[in-house]
Amino acid sequence: MLADGLEPVRDLYDVIVIDTPPSLSYVTINGLWAADGIVVPIPPSGLDFASSAQFWSLLADLGGNLDQQDPTGARKAFDFLHVLLSRVDQADAASPAVRQWIQATYGEFVLPVEIPKTTVTSSKSAEFATVYDVQRYDGAAKTYKRAVDAYDRFVDLIEESVVEAPARPRSGCRGMIGRPQRNALATRLPACAARNYGEWQPGCHAEGGRR
Repeated sequence: MLADGLEPVRDLYDVIVIDTPPSLSYVTINGLWAADGIVVPIPPSGLDFASSAQFWSLLADLGGNLDQQDPTGARKAFDFLHVLLSRVDQADAASPAVRQWIQATYGEFVLPVEIPKTTVTSSKSAEFATVYDVQRYDGAAKTYKRAVDAYDRFVDLIEESVVEAPARPRSGCRGMIGRPQRNALATRLPACAARNYGEWQPGCHAEGGRR
């Protein structure tokens, strides 16, 4: 439904950002199936890491079922898929260990930038705003700069992925990352972004946007 609703306005924007709830609800499913790329933020905590593994497992099963039900035979695929380390607390003793788990599990899907947990991001999130909405920050300038630099780098990486995404018509679209990657992430195997949506071989490298 969301994909159909966005169709008339897609050409009016360079990028449309869909921020979904952190659960595999109907709203999230609609957002995923309307999107051309996915960014999954994962804080380096044991609970969030475990939740992400469950998310990919459920998404792999759900995606297969939805593909089979599509009357046109089209298969949903994504131009890029990224995992973003977010709310990284350098003072958390467990953070480095969980960060290693995430890197080992998601490999080349992990973006080479981390969003730090700072007072400026926490305060603006409570106001449903971002660090770019700060008019005057009363805290340390170093803290503000650290947050802004991280978000700037993240935006640059996503822009690269968007620019490098293959140009393709909206109807019957095919992307570079589809069910093989969902299954691979769900089972912790190295992923291969085969252009043929139904084929996947472990031990390959992903073809997402440049990291």
